[in-house]
Amino acid sequence: MAVDFLPEIPGSQVRVEIAWGALMLDYNGFSWQWSDVTEDVLFDEGITTTSGRNDEASTSQPTSIKLKLDNRANRYSLGGISPNSPNVRRNVPVRVSIDLADGKGFRTVAQGYADGFSPEWRDGTGRIPIVSLSASGLLRRLLQGSDPLRSALYRWHTLAILYKPVEYWPLEEDKTASAGISETGGVPAWIVPLVSGGVSYGKSDWGGDTDNVATARAVKFSAGASLYCKVADPSKFPGGDSGIWAASWLMRYTSISGARVFIQTVGANRFGIALQFYTDGSVDVFVTQPGVSDVKWGTLSQGDFVYWDDVWHSWQITVDQTNPNTTWNIFRNGQLALTIQSPFLPRGVPSEIRFDSSPDPGHTEDPVTVGHVAIWDHDPIFGAEYAQAIYAYAGENAGLRMIRLGTEQGFNVNVVGTVGAQMGPQQPKSVVELLRECETADQGVLLDGLDAGLTYITRGERENAPVDLALTADQLYPPFEPTDDDQRNRNRVTASITGASSKYTHEDSTGPLGTAAIGVYDDSIDVNIHDLSLVRDYASWAVHLGTVEGYRYPSLAVNLRAAPALAGQILELRPSAHLTVANVADTIAGLPDDTVGVLVEGTEHVISPRSWIFTGRCSPAAPWNIATVADETGDTDPTVFRLRSDGSKLPLPSYVDGTVVFGTTQEPDITLSPAIPEAAAAGDTLLLFVAWSGTGSPATPAGWTLLSGPAPNMRLYSKTLGGGESAPSVAFTGMTTGAGLGARIGAFRHVGALQSWTDQANASTQDIAWPGVDRYEAPALLLALGWKAADWSGVQPVPGCVDIGQAATEGTPGFGFTWVYVVATDRGTGQVFPDSFKVNGGSPAVSRGAIVIFSAGDVPAGTTSLAVQSPGGIPPWTTRPDDYPLALDVGGLRVRATACTAPAPGPDQEQTFTVDPLPVSKPAGTAVDVWDPPVLGL
Repeated sequence: MAVDFLPEIPGSQVRVEIAWGALMLDYNGFSWQWSDVTEDVLFDEGITTTSGRNDEASTSQPTSIKLKLDNRANRYSLGGISPNSPNVRRNVPVRVSIDLADGKGFRTVAQGYADGFSPEWRDGTGRIPIVSLSASGLLRRLLQGSDPLRSALYRWHTLAILYKPVEYWPLEEDKTASAGISETGGVPAWIVPLVSGGVSYGKSDWGGDTDNVATARAVKFSAGASLYCKVADPSKFPGGDSGIWAASWLMRYTSISGARVFIQTVGANRFGIALQFYTDGSVDVFVTQPGVSDVKWGTLSQGDFVYWDDVWHSWQITVDQTNPNTTWNIFRNGQLALTIQSPFLPRGVPSEIRFDSSPDPGHTEDPVTVGHVAIWDHDPIFGAEYAQAIYAYAGENAGLRMIRLGTEQGFNVNVVGTVGAQMGPQQPKSVVELLRECETADQGVLLDGLDAGLTYITRGERENAPVDLALTADQLYPPFEPTDDDQRNRNRVTASITGASSKYTHEDSTGPLGTAAIGVYDDSIDVNIHDLSLVRDYASWAVHLGTVEGYRYPSLAVNLRAAPALAGQILELRPSAHLTVANVADTIAGLPDDTVGVLVEGTEHVISPRSWIFTGRCSPAAPWNIATVADETGDTDPTVFRLRSDGSKLPLPSYVDGTVVFGTTQEPDITLSPAIPEAAAAGDTLLLFVAWSGTGSPATPAGWTLLSGPAPNMRLYSKTLGGGESAPSVAFTGMTTGAGLGARIGAFRHVGALQSWTDQANASTQDIAWPGVDRYEAPALLLALGWKAADWSGVQPVPGCVDIGQAATEGTPGFGFTWVYVVATDRGTGQVFPDSFKVNGGSPAVSRGAIVIFSAGDVPAGTTSLAVQSPGGIPPWTTRPDDYPLALDVGGLRVRATACTAPAPGPDQEQTFTVDPLPVSKPAGTAVDVWDPPVLGL
């Protein structure tokens, strides 16, 4: 009887049962009588069960149950001394279950079939006998056999229908054969050559045709030969001349001179049905009788039906003689092609079906191929299943194929979820190989141990799976350790279609785990699918699964005695269950503060009355989060499909606007007040460029910082714009009367610290030369400044740069100043080469040029307002409040955004997110996207 279980779960019990004498033909186990053997279990040795697979890359292994039993009463002994004899044997069903006293009764932990009852002894005396019981799921037995199943058509004729044919010749013999064996125990089929003038015509080629997926092989014979399939006993047709019978076969012709199929009958009239194939593609139907000329009763119209096309075609004839009007129905490729009905048709039962190749023995190049000849004593109703069988079930749903194979082989397959994959043709392979083909095509999980048969969990159950169990790291049984390795990395995969030439290689060359980043990790996958165009999808999906970033968590364990509240959920878990672990960083130092999501690929339970340790073998859940369509009114589900932003980034420096103020000194002292640009906003960097001719100098305006040093004739000042500031006052002292003065403020956004100021004085020339800079760090804002002690008519554009402004004033002496900027976006080091502003008009004069470099403004840690630049066009980021919160990927950092503003105008549209405080700073230009955008899936 069941024994009490964990004291932390009052009333709970564990039970071990064996179904002695179970009828194995009852593959659902409905009739099995279970015997409770728990009292004999040696719980100090424990009960261990395992199920499923080790990871997402492997296949499921048979469920395993291991325990030890007290055998002092000989209940588990072989040789007839056991009271359970003769049922102590292989494959007796075994079941382990637990009742948590929660009203749900006993629930199965694992179920299997005994591999053996191995005797052991408790001590060295040999006087305390015990038995080590090992049991496995159904997969173990299925894996013992490796012989391929027979062809799809053979199985249809012999397994898949209620009433089998009375005569059946598969004609799948190999080249060593000399006759075709009758599967119904009748007369073998044989080939008779035509003998003319002492010469034998017609060559037989057993097993000579192998390219029909529905049949392993077929027999070929050339012009002049005939294939005979003779009914051994006409009494197999109990209806006689008033009954129903049918004939069916597959064949293909390449003849250009005609051929015939002839069905001979016995009975009062001894007639024959002949199908005469003509070279124009038409087919006539004749009645033949001894001593009477053949009578044509119908013609299958020529039309598009050309049968000399070297293509397989199926044929069936049913003869219904139960009414005064005898009816012949002729089916071609599963479709009714001709009906003949008449009271004058002769009656009888079939005695032979003969296939005649071309009557001209000179046409040795005209072979006939025939397969799967069957004669029936009823109308077999060649319906949808036969139509599938003649094409080897190509296009069959993967789940339905599993169920059909199980039914044919005597076991149950329970399909959990919806299967979308359509299979290619079923080829002669072992049953496990065929099941694994379905598993690969659908990308689900096939396993055993949940009941008497097999369970298939579909791909759809793994995609966007709801959380079955939410854990915190402190609830786990140690060790809970991540792994960072390349075990599952695959960034180049070639997919091919079974039995077809379709092949495609997909490579991730640019991703974080792409070939350019970590080198080539290649693999191949072969899938048996109906739609050949999907080969690309399977290759890309395999690469998707093989380029998952982050740590792997191969296993996690829970001690149910320490966490009894989880017992009910743990007991419900099966492979493909979705688990999450929160508060990882709070419990384990050095790990990211992320919630870990895994799919359970396999399970292990170690059980005794005072302990229960559950271990899940896991794979990342993230790759199975695939795109879903957003709801009309906003959707925060992380699987909602959102287009990638295609170039969005943390902002690089950008120019806002500026105005120029000029003046001419009438007195030694004068003040200029350039306006602050209207488009400038709080936080922008203001740069004040001041230039003048003659002697004297300006004073640094209040609140501004001098950047350029005391360079003659031009200065640069900076200030961060707060709010409510007025225009600065630039006061000049010691100026020459009549000297030219100028000032301009330019506003820049997302600018960091000054990297360098480099200037040079130039002798009297037409152009304004600027110096080179050996090294700077990008991304950066680069400005070129120029001043000249003469006016001009203009300054030519500087290639690759944006003009901020230029101006020249007449006077004595006249002067001009100009500046341009460019943003260096690529990360790394850069260099500025010496060059010059090209000046038009005016006269040569002394000048000064400068290069000023600012770093791009990084986004500091703690930031809660995150500006993001996106390329021109429609802004990618939704501003609808009910679409938030939204997870962003900011340079590999997961950032939760709670709101977003409308875009700012400009070539690089800028939107601002309200975000949780950034834990670390991020440099300007860092890529921004939706976090782990979902893929479309297969």
